[in-house]
Amino acid sequence: MFVFFLIIVNFPYVLFYRLSKPVEFHVYEGESSGIVLQKLYKVYNTTPSLFVDLYYRLKNFDPKPGNYNLSGSFLDSICAIQKGPDNIIKVTFPEGLRIKDMSLILKNDGYKKYKEYESIAYNDLKFFSKKYTFLQNINSNSLEGFLFPDTYFINKDASPYEIIDMQLDDFEKRVWPLIKERKDYYDVLKLASLVEGEAKVDRERPIIASVFLNRLKINMPLESCASVEYFLPTHKDVLSYADTRIESPYNTYLHYGLPPTPINSPSIKSIEAALHPANTKYLYFVAKGDGTHFFCRTYEEQQAFIKSHGG
Repeated sequence: MFVFFLIIVNFPYVLFYRLSKPVEFHVYEGESSGIVLQKLYKVYNTTPSLFVDLYYRLKNFDPKPGNYNLSGSFLDSICAIQKGPDNIIKVTFPEGLRIKDMSLILKNDGYKKYKEYESIAYNDLKFFSKKYTFLQNINSNSLEGFLFPDTYFINKDASPYEIIDMQLDDFEKRVWPLIKERKDYYDVLKLASLVEGEAKVDRERPIIASVFLNRLKINMPLESCASVEYFLPTHKDVLSYADTRIESPYNTYLHYGLPPTPINSPSIKSIEAALHPANTKYLYFVAKGDGTHFFCRTYEEQQAFIKSHGG
């Protein structure tokens, strides 16, 4: 009974305890409400309260990542962390985006240094190779393919280097364990990015990967529309013959082999497809218009399908 009395008494005492001076406080991405509360008890130099923990668990306390300048009561801090810092923006990069697409998302979400982000991501791989081993043997200046697509909470005043570092950090945690045993892991990423650019249905990803690998084995151009899309200034639903004749090292209609770099940030599913392709003899695939593809072995089969479907 006495212990229960102490808990009840301690509850308002904790909530309304005030700091004697402002304190900088950081909530990291993925930290649970329990961890954040434990950190707050230390900041306020007060005894942890089981009642407070239970109360905020029932209230579904959801701490928002970011930097905070705490100066009021424990309750004020809880409310501020629940709301999130004013200078933090939530940015979501979907899978399959190019660097310039990510830059545009940053711009639309209110990040002012988006142009600098784009320039650094395309030209400063060597700077980040000092920290990340998977960048150390890459014959490119571009980070295309390494910027992990996810949701990030970004400080509006953060430098572009900090944002890129967050994405590379996620790549190291989520992708690197899958590919690090492959000496040709950069080629795996290139292949995965082509699969990402072509596939709309998950079950077809390993099959599309097999088509590209079968072509590589016989030194046949990959002829990926996604690779042409990469260097076009605007998106096209259907490429023209003239588009496939444009000179670019990324044009796999004109140049043999994989493109110089990945053409987007591929999903985990596309990376797994590149690592574990289907066992097929297909050399061609044609979009059906519903998100799926017709796969075949010969050019004649491909052309017959196109003619029978009004192509």
